[in-house]
Amino acid sequence: MKKIITITAVLMFISMAGFSQKAPIDFESGGEGASWAWTVDHNGTNPALTFITNPNKSGSNTSDMVAQFDAEKAGNAWALCFSDGIGSFTFSASNSIVKMMVHKTTKSDVAIKFEVPGGANIELKVANTKINEWEELTFDFSSQIGVTFSRIAIIPDFVARAGDNTIYLDNITFSGGVALAEPTAAAANPNYEAANVISLFADNLEDVTVNTWLTGWSSSSLKEVQIAGNDVKKYSGMDVVGIETVGANLIDISSMEDLNFDIWSPNSTKFKIKLVDFGADKGYQGGDDSDHELTFDAPAMEEWVNYHIALSDFTGLTGRENLAQIVLVSEPTGTSVIYLDNFFFSKGYPTSLTEKEAFSSFNVFPNPATDAINIELTARTGTILNYTVRSINGQVILNKEVNSKVLNQTLNTTNFGTGVYFLQVNTDQGAYTHKIIID
Repeated sequence: MKKIITITAVLMFISMAGFSQKAPIDFESGGEGASWAWTVDHNGTNPALTFITNPNKSGSNTSDMVAQFDAEKAGNAWALCFSDGIGSFTFSASNSIVKMMVHKTTKSDVAIKFEVPGGANIELKVANTKINEWEELTFDFSSQIGVTFSRIAIIPDFVARAGDNTIYLDNITFSGGVALAEPTAAAANPNYEAANVISLFADNLEDVTVNTWLTGWSSSSLKEVQIAGNDVKKYSGMDVVGIETVGANLIDISSMEDLNFDIWSPNSTKFKIKLVDFGADKGYQGGDDSDHELTFDAPAMEEWVNYHIALSDFTGLTGRENLAQIVLVSEPTGTSVIYLDNFFFSKGYPTSLTEKEAFSSFNVFPNPATDAINIELTARTGTILNYTVRSINGQVILNKEVNSKVLNQTLNTTNFGTGVYFLQVNTDQGAYTHKIIID
């Protein structure tokens, strides 16, 4: 929904952009928080957030004033209060660790959410472990470094309640965190003939129209970035990401064989991808939808990982003529960061250079192999960027960065299994594919 703002509001936003958030939020007279406009929502009769004398100065919190949130039994588990009084701010390495003191009579999740109204939002949950005393909870938003927000929301009792609960909040502070690693090299551009691909996002391919790369039901934030001059999509604070090609933009991938994309992450421990086809009626939940999700445990971190997945692996995707949604999930929930590039469907194999054109020396031996295979290559011109080993049905067995003129490695093939594999070597001059056999 388009938001209309006045010139005064625009000037106010510009004046605050780039400044740190108003903190600490201590609810003291003359401090931050108590004078802000707070909205309570999803909480039964929505009793207002009030500011009272600290009911328990005997513990770790001796401040004078605190905020009182009355969580009603009739309210939703996600009953919350929120305010824009924090101002517009950008998370950095110096302010991405958020701490808050809570005083509760029960144990349950406490969530802090930062939002841009009508835009990005990120929410983290931490459960209190103490009751009837003050406890400081820590929320690590370091995955959001570089992302700007302008609203804080607090869900202090994230649970279905058996009765009304009174929660006290105080001393919300912002301090330094550890900046996550970022990619410095770009993923290799795909090397397919245009007639053999349907591209959603790749610098060197013609892309189809995508309605959105971050649906309203996503739980993540999205930023368009450049890595070594290459356009990349960065998802931060990731849980679920929805990508949609709906309406007039439904995609017919029935002639394609494989799904391809590149991912770089500093912290993802599990990655999932789901394809959803809306069926012949071309509408959501029309009775003929189909979908299938694949899970990849322990993906390599801090390097580009190329996924080349046979569409036949998506066994539950019984229709491919009306692809409408792509759903990405990453763990750890709420803190994962994913860089996404070169997302496309393909058939056949990449366009290859000839061995004579690509390399001044080329030796892959023994072939057939049993326990190990040696790769000795020297690029004739340019640089060997990386290489990938795939099974005959397209599954990626191994993917390694090289970025050198020379490649000299021995691969342990004992876990490959017998059969035919394809070694694809990508150079900045093109790609070369070589068949290898494991006995």
